[in-house]
Amino acid sequence: MTYEQKFKYNEAEIKVEIEFSKRKHISIIVYPDSRVIVKAPLKSQSQKINSLIQKKLHWITKKLDYFDKLEPILPPREYVNGEIHYYLGRPYKLRILSGKKTEIKIVDEIFEIKLPNPDDKTKTRKIMLNWYSDRAKELLPERVLEHSPDFLKMGAGKPVIRFRRMKRRWGSCSNKNIIVFNTELIKASFYCMDYVVIHELCHLIHHSHNKKFYSLLQTKMPDWKERKKQLEKMIL
Repeated sequence: MTYEQKFKYNEAEIKVEIEFSKRKHISIIVYPDSRVIVKAPLKSQSQKINSLIQKKLHWITKKLDYFDKLEPILPPREYVNGEIHYYLGRPYKLRILSGKKTEIKIVDEIFEIKLPNPDDKTKTRKIMLNWYSDRAKELLPERVLEHSPDFLKMGAGKPVIRFRRMKRRWGSCSNKNIIVFNTELIKASFYCMDYVVIHELCHLIHHSHNKKFYSLLQTKMPDWKERKKQLEKMIL
């Protein structure tokens, strides 16, 4: 049995997943992706769990701050000529040209952008982010459509797909079957992208990262660990 609860600490709101299992003691784990999971014995009283979490909120916040200060998954870009940007797992060199109309396209191994002021890095960044977002909205629903039938047969609800550019997460799935994909995922190969798709589809069946979830993930994608490892190594 699992449930989710939110706690306030100073101005921050901390979301905590509470899992019950056969164990003797309560433990709190803070993960690099900002998940906070409390593992508690089956007969633990919610008052005791909440009291422990309240006492540990300062420590939890420090851990979250520490992970937040680590080098982000997506390193910063300067949006200058010659810089490398990725699309579907392949590197492309950025070429910025002067042009009357704003255009962006891939030519051979080149990301080519034309705009009236080629020195305008803010505009160049906006053009590229919009292009990535459009490609993500085009391709990721196709991957979901390809992989979702098996999950629907298992009784999963039809997912609602949304997109957002996120700093530390590739995707998420709410208990209302809303799957949110990081638009930056379009920079990864289909091999890595499908890992995130299957991961989130598994959450339609099991919302928490418990044993049943990982058992289902292993069944649907036996090489998910290798895919995850490759995704984490991607220099996007």
